[in-house]
Amino acid sequence: MQQSSPTEAVGGDLGVLACRLASRVVVRFAGPEAGRFLRSLLTNDLPSSSSSQQRYAPTPNAPARAPPPAYAAMLTPQGRFLYDLFLYHPAPPSQLLDRGEAQGQPG
Repeated sequence: MQQSSPTEAVGGDLGVLACRLASRVVVRFAGPEAGRFLRSLLTNDLPSSSSSQQRYAPTPNAPARAPPPAYAAMLTPQGRFLYDLFLYHPAPPSQLLDRGEAQGQPG
């Protein structure tokens, strides 16, 4: 059995609690239709993009933190069980800087 280091991140910087497992596969869904596609195949509801943006917007100086993973099942288009999964919604890759106007202008 091959073990991975607990600091070996999967799919970006997820932190020290993420590591590669030979028995699991990571799939990234992206694009304007990704949520709609997943909603049609998962047993759990996905949060809307507006609610996920509200989660990060109120305090621009606070570090962005991803919500906990959701346990769900993937179904065929006919509704038959394919496999179980953990659904992660990572924090946005960019962070905001809150800067006041009294600061000096960049040269």
